[in-house]
Amino acid sequence: SRRYNGVNKIHPNRAKLIKLISQTEVLILRSGIKLDESIIDNAKKLILIARAGAGLDNIPLEYCKVKKIKVFNIPNTSYLSVAEFTFGIMISLMRKINKADAQLRNNVWKKTELYGNSLKGKTLGIIGLGKIGSCVAEIAKGFNLKILATANKINNERKKLLEDRDIKLVLLEDLLKNSDIVSLHVPLLETTKNLINSTQLELMKNSSYLINLSRGEVVNEDDLIICLKNKVIAGYATD
Repeated sequence: SRRYNGVNKIHPNRAKLIKLISQTEVLILRSGIKLDESIIDNAKKLILIARAGAGLDNIPLEYCKVKKIKVFNIPNTSYLSVAEFTFGIMISLMRKINKADAQLRNNVWKKTELYGNSLKGKTLGIIGLGKIGSCVAEIAKGFNLKILATANKINNERKKLLEDRDIKLVLLEDLLKNSDIVSLHVPLLETTKNLINSTQLELMKNSSYLINLSRGEVVNEDDLIICLKNKVIAGYATD
């Protein structure tokens, strides 16, 4: 929220945001506010933007550099909550908890439609080994999951360090082919937009599940819908 003329403004629209930001020196925001160059142009006094969270895709970083506005994020505040939530939606999807709940609220009980899958012994593929992805890997060990991971930088030294933690570092293609559950934990960048599209989905097992804790645009949703309808993968869950 923001205070303006004595009134709290929660998720202000564009016009209100331009008014609010015109006299602002320090801006603290989360993902609900999206800045662009014209908004920044109206922030005549702005010297600092703090992103409460990890993602910076809602801030025009290069333009802020031009305007000499410093930008930083605070990525370590919620990583454990996000990692735990990953397993919440994973179990809900695989055990069909949401479907069972919806049926029961409508006085329907179709047990044969509700058989799910256990986690034990499955292979979890983690795309992105930042704070959240690394925490997901540690929690996964408690579920007796085998862990594959992929990251930007793959070298023998890093492979060895991760192997000591029972995490096998592999290329994205190998991860998609060999995982029963694929979990996304990458920022939204030009290089990660539509990272998962029909080509990647076709590599996955028909029995596998995709979990997205990244931004929505990391997955091409048009391709995803087609693949779900054609049972290319078993299911999808997103934050």
